Amino acid sequence: MRYVKLLFCLSSVGLLAAAAPVPSLKLFAGFRAGMWQMTPRAAAGSSATSAPQCLASPDRLVHTGHSTADGDCGHTVVEDSADRATVTYVCKGEGYGRTSIRREGDGFIVDAQGIDGRDPYELRGEYKRVGDC
Repeated sequence: MRYVKLLFCLSSVGLLAAAAPVPSLKLFAGFRAGMWQMTPRAAAGSSATSAPQCLASPDRLVHTGHSTADGDCGHTVVEDSADRATVTYVCKGEGYGRTSIRREGDGFIVDAQGIDGRDPYELRGEYKRVGDC
């Protein structure tokens, strides 16, 4: 399994000639900038919410869990529809991730996993708009 992940990471880096901004996704049509709050969705039912964050664009949702999302990253859109999207990305020298997002009501359910630097992460949360920035 580790070999497959390493092979995926190395082949992805080799295929990406230049970094690109987060691709425009059909899922984010009509996205409203503002304060968005994430509530984790856990098997055990944890209900702790994060501090609201000001999102001017939905790009940060694609990079949920990855601290260097504004870096030198290349993206591949795996799925793109009006109600769900999946994007994989590789950030040069900083790790990689795979994020699946689906629309639920006026919010989004985000499932993200990957490697941030040297640390693995896996997050699942519900994002809801709670006001203006």
